[in-house]
Amino acid sequence: MRVPRFLATGLVCIVILSSALPLFPAEDSPAMQAAWKRLDEFVRREMREQNIPGVSLALTDRQRLLHLATYGYANLDARRPLTPDHLLEIGSITKSFTSIALLQLRDEDRFDPQAPVTQYLPWFKVQTPYAPIRPHDLMTHSAVLPRDRDDIPSSLYQAVALSERVVGEAPG
Repeated sequence: MRVPRFLATGLVCIVILSSALPLFPAEDSPAMQAAWKRLDEFVRREMREQNIPGVSLALTDRQRLLHLATYGYANLDARRPLTPDHLLEIGSITKSFTSIALLQLRDEDRFDPQAPVTQYLPWFKVQTPYAPIRPHDLMTHSAVLPRDRDDIPSSLYQAVALSERVVGEAPG
């Protein structure tokens, strides 16, 4: 999978900034103001180059919000500016957040991605003649769960029905 340049660059900047947070001077210092200005210039340049209509950016440490900024438009056609009050869909990125959190638990020996997923989610029952589905399989989208749109549980009845359906092939 090819990661867009803006996303890759942005993630690198976030990692660099977050690793330096304890070293940052007070937020109202000239050095901090210069750092925010450089970040602001970077975001605006990337938005221009990548044709991105709007960005919402929030940087925090463990205690507080360090920086909040919005750029561009919430609605490009109406030219309505993006503000901190706008709610934005974050879509599939929650899968990345969940995987990062689980890998942090693994590093603390509190989670094993190779264990059967039912060790952590006893209600997650999938009929399979193959090896049990593991968290690793779910995190890498290789669990081979039934995919036809009728099987996406949207009710308790559908969720129970899906749990009784046999998986068609081995994970991986």
